[in-house]
Amino acid sequence: MPVERLALAVLRHSQEAKEWNSRNWLLGARKRYGREPRTLRALQEAWAWLYQHGLVAPDMEQSAAEAMFITRLGLRVVDEGVPLSDAIAFLDRDLHSRLGGARSEFVSGDYESAIFKATRSVEVRVRELGGYSDSDVGVKLMRAALKPEGPLADPDTEPGEQSGLMDLFAGTIGTLKNPASHREIEIDDPAEAADVVALCNLLHRILDRIEARRQAMIHIVPPQGVPPGRVRMSE
Repeated sequence: MPVERLALAVLRHSQEAKEWNSRNWLLGARKRYGREPRTLRALQEAWAWLYQHGLVAPDMEQSAAEAMFITRLGLRVVDEGVPLSDAIAFLDRDLHSRLGGARSEFVSGDYESAIFKATRSVEVRVRELGGYSDSDVGVKLMRAALKPEGPLADPDTEPGEQSGLMDLFAGTIGTLKNPASHREIEIDDPAEAADVVALCNLLHRILDRIEARRQAMIHIVPPQGVPPGRVRMSE
């Protein structure tokens, strides 16, 4: 059983048993399952996973070192079940530094805000890398920055690949960010929100490579009348 599934079962049992001490729970498990080391180690891993992911936390009001309580997030996981715990595990990886706000919103249960912050972070970064103004937004910005011969396009790749990358960014902003920008939307599926954050994570990795390539290039004198680092949307 994957550790996150086992951890969820341990969390539910702990809540039902009103257990407040993780060591006591493990001692009880040893009585139930014997001293089979693989079983006991798997259960210890489950508790470690629960602590690591903030589903349980040390209870400072109790004197025992292993005293703990189920956190607000932990209670949500118990109520909502495996999909939320799977989504949290999915996001518990080396997310790009630009997605810290999105992950915080996701963990708090505000999936709409998580999606909006994740997609907006991509939009903001494209604007910064391309040298555009704050008034340049949305799909139009993506297409201007990433079109073949655009400031963020890779001249060493085929035009079809350049257009595909442009469409990927434009499609992400157009279908995932713009609806949240224009109206209230309801998203109650944590797995869907996690997938969007993961997609934006990929886009930031691509932008990392674009930024590194641009930094390695010889600085080109900008067109007359255009300040350094600033590009006209019409170009």
